[in-house]
Amino acid sequence: MASEIKTNPQQEPPALIRALGISKPQFYKDKGALEKLGFSFRYNRTQKRFIIDRDPYIPIYDLTLTETFALVMAVRQLSATGDFVLTYDALNAVRRIASNSPQDQREFLGSCLDDVVLKEGFGCDSKILADLQKAVKEGRRMSIVYDLYSEGGVKEYTLDPCQLYFKRRALYVDAYVPDGTPGSFGVRSWTMYMLLSESNSGDSIQQLTSSLRQMQTLARFVV
Repeated sequence: MASEIKTNPQQEPPALIRALGISKPQFYKDKGALEKLGFSFRYNRTQKRFIIDRDPYIPIYDLTLTETFALVMAVRQLSATGDFVLTYDALNAVRRIASNSPQDQREFLGSCLDDVVLKEGFGCDSKILADLQKAVKEGRRMSIVYDLYSEGGVKEYTLDPCQLYFKRRALYVDAYVPDGTPGSFGVRSWTMYMLLSESNSGDSIQQLTSSLRQMQTLARFVV
């Protein structure tokens, strides 16, 4: 449930319940269980999205350099699952562990995260990753310049990002284009991007999320 809310915050409670495949009473039972663990959230009707109020911290225990390095490399392998939220949270966790290390080790681990995991593994850098997460979380609109390798040249798009995912260790964005056409955009093909000050309507994101749900449901029946 926590992962689904982080992945698709801009959906209504009935849609979330359907996505989780549970009943309404079970939803509130699980919500209460998460609150006892310190994770709490609510649905904001004005913003038409779920808001996470608390996500508790857990103390980090002593790790050796080789154990920490193993975690860094494991994050790169984790992207193969396609689960962006799981990979992104793991990446942030390892970054926090690295930030508490001695300076020489911190620089080495930071370089591994930026060069080996992000640039080589995901095809982007930490700033793009953070900006994309911000766009999805805050419902921000983006402008990108997309390299059309097969056709030659570039094309500019205005996007309402809906969700992020990994495919073959590359980062993709499912987004709603204001002219009404949803699409999937590989970040490796972006030559330029900008976070815009305007926000998306919210309705377009819910429409795209619903369409993606239908596509994922149909995909289960394709052999």
